[in-house]
Amino acid sequence: GQTQPFFHTLVADLAAEICDYLARYGLQPLHVATFAEAMAVLTTRTVDAIILDQRFGPVDTLPLLPTLRTVTSAPILVHTAN
Repeated sequence: GQTQPFFHTLVADLAAEICDYLARYGLQPLHVATFAEAMAVLTTRTVDAIILDQRFGPVDTLPLLPTLRTVTSAPILVHTAN
């Protein structure tokens, strides 16, 4: 049988439980707790997608999207609980 490749997803969100949900559906999530940590990971690893909380702690991440684009071309899904 065929095996599906892991879909490496960077989860930049204070709520780490999102990773549990993604893992149940065959994704391989990598959780980071700060925007700086996300940037550090993206300079050393390739991911297939990014899930980004718009309000990442005190940081509004929308103005930082161009900064993310300097280190990755992965699709970015921005979400908010607001």
